[in-house]
Amino acid sequence: MTALKDSLNFRVNWHPFLLNPDTPPEGYDKKEYIARKYGSYNPNMFLRLQQAGAKSGIAFKDGGRVVNTIDSHRLVEYATKHGKQDEVVNELFHRYFELQEDISNLDVLVNIGQSIGLDPEQVRSFLASGQGRTEILAADMQAKRKRVSGVPHF
Repeated sequence: MTALKDSLNFRVNWHPFLLNPDTPPEGYDKKEYIARKYGSYNPNMFLRLQQAGAKSGIAFKDGGRVVNTIDSHRLVEYATKHGKQDEVVNELFHRYFELQEDISNLDVLVNIGQSIGLDPEQVRSFLASGQGRTEILAADMQAKRKRVSGVPHF
């Protein structure tokens, strides 16, 4: 998309979709989760992902945890209201896929918000309030009713 943005006029809108809505607060070890879901963890499968990512400047890592992303989605909605949707999504992806950070952790999310120019105390207050949670869950259910089963979805 980055390569096309100068020649085409388009806008990406990020919508909530929870891949693993029942993930407990402590999450799962990513490799163990993949092994449970697919029967085993195959490093070669991940190597292909790393090679594809490298072509786009993404350094995928296979460690870290699969976490519940409701609060991450809430941060995206908050940032959207402040004109920073793409910035926050890019930073969430970077922190999760490359730095293996826990993007369900309040302090990590506040830091992400601050790194893109949002007021950290306002971000912390918003996330601590639970505000927007019902809307995220409703948007997720709407996507599933439309038979969205994964991301990305166009």
